[in-house]
Amino acid sequence: MISKYMSKRIYNPLPEPHIKNELMIKLIKVLDIFFASFVYICSAFLVSFILDKYVFPKFDEEDEKKKHFVITVFEVCFIVSIVGVISYVMRNLIQAIPFPLDGLYGFKHLMVNEVRSGALFSAYVILLNSYLQKKLVVIKHRFSNIVNKK
Repeated sequence: MISKYMSKRIYNPLPEPHIKNELMIKLIKVLDIFFASFVYICSAFLVSFILDKYVFPKFDEEDEKKKHFVITVFEVCFIVSIVGVISYVMRNLIQAIPFPLDGLYGFKHLMVNEVRSGALFSAYVILLNSYLQKKLVVIKHRFSNIVNKK
């Protein structure tokens, strides 16, 4: 019998689960979320550093002010698209990292949404990428100027 609190997706049901098993599985899931978050933030930091240092040019605020607003918006959309592709690749690489408690009490590491989703990685890269952040500040400032003129 499966308890109403147990999810069939995250782990294999045990023959006669008891409270201890449910609590252990929930604890393992929380540890897995910590593990996934740690791996995602570390890899996002590394990728953001590489993008800022080697891929994107040095940010020039004067040059950005000369660009048309739409061009800057398209550049940001392109950068976010690049981050999306990198996120897909990194998600697949990170899923290959074994979780030490996988299989314990029937727990399935790859069934946890935070492990399977690249959203954490994408959000971290967007937050940590200084080039993209500077462009977003320029867009925000110019957009507020456009709105306030009317």
